[in-house]
Amino acid sequence: MDFCHIYQEMFTALQQGGLDRVAEAAYRIMDMPVMIADTSYVVTAMYPEEETGDRQWDSSRMGEPILVEAIIAYQYDGHWNAIREAQGAVYIDWGYCKEHPKYAALVEKEDKVLGSLAFLIGDRPREDWHLEAVRIIARAAGIAMDSQDSRLRKLVDLKEVMMRSLFLNNINSMEQFQSMAELAGFKTGPEYVLIGFLIEGAQNKLFSDYLARRLMDFFPGSLQIHQRGCFYVLTDGRQIPQKEEVIRRMTARLKEPQALRAAFSNVFSDPMQLPLYREQVDSLLGLPESFRAGRTVLHYRENALYIAMEALARNISEENLLHPVIRQLEAYDQAYNTEYLVTLKTYIHACYSKSGTSEALNIHRNTLAYRLEKIGEITCVNLRDPMTALHLLISFYYLDR
Repeated sequence: MDFCHIYQEMFTALQQGGLDRVAEAAYRIMDMPVMIADTSYVVTAMYPEEETGDRQWDSSRMGEPILVEAIIAYQYDGHWNAIREAQGAVYIDWGYCKEHPKYAALVEKEDKVLGSLAFLIGDRPREDWHLEAVRIIARAAGIAMDSQDSRLRKLVDLKEVMMRSLFLNNINSMEQFQSMAELAGFKTGPEYVLIGFLIEGAQNKLFSDYLARRLMDFFPGSLQIHQRGCFYVLTDGRQIPQKEEVIRRMTARLKEPQALRAAFSNVFSDPMQLPLYREQVDSLLGLPESFRAGRTVLHYRENALYIAMEALARNISEENLLHPVIRQLEAYDQAYNTEYLVTLKTYIHACYSKSGTSEALNIHRNTLAYRLEKIGEITCVNLRDPMTALHLLISFYYLDR
């Protein structure tokens, strides 16, 4: 093999379009499927995209992480150590790669590790020039990755990889979860909670690095990731009040404490359901400022009905959602300068407690009894009917949202 030809192919590929062209040229040179991944194990280039018989290869997709089982196996089987120690390219034919041997190399630029590259050998014969060719191609890939996206220059912690894999449903069993947790240094437990953080406004750039450092300090051993402007922390589900206090202390140090939002999911035991609990956190972080009423920390369990109202309101008009009693009493109060609507609302929120309602409204119980009787006459509705009570409760929550 003429190595000058390989250099020329790589030079042309870099001129034409970067990493994708490097992968195509690499396939022409080696006549082997090629895959390039960044340091977060996300596939950034592969060619050709067709089935090969290798489960890890065939399950890989552009822009998505490689199989978690492969990440785990490469660690336990010593593949990554072999690649790091090779000072070039290496032939891997043991452990996870025994049935599907590969050539592999680190992708580097100026001694910075940007990712890794692998060729699937299949039934092709090994030749003496292969390892040197892989090394040359890896160097070209390093140039392409370095210019393509500066984020690839950051080495990604396995904890972040694990978090991303959970969000994408790429961890499919507790065995995989436990193995990945052991590699990442994440302490597993019987229960978990997902906490989301969002800094708004001008502080976002100024304090994002500060927040990332504080989260590592305050939640040691947790899984953390920063995506779409939000910080997510997966930690044990115990001592929620203490975790709230930690967040309040952290918030007190911000120049504009009201700019920080924090949201707790429900406590859960199955980490494979993490996308569901991310929905809970995201729905809380997305609530309008008027709803927060100055609160730094929100809990899904306390606000689920409000979230449901927001979703319902997007699919049904207000008049179709509200119980007709609401408009009836609203009109009556305006016409006769009465307070029957607020009386009914307080009564419903107090779970039919007459003493609680009287105290909240600062009126005598006889006055309350008269108002409730009058409400029944005006509306002709049985307030003790469970479905009526539920509809009214939902209506008042909707109006308060």
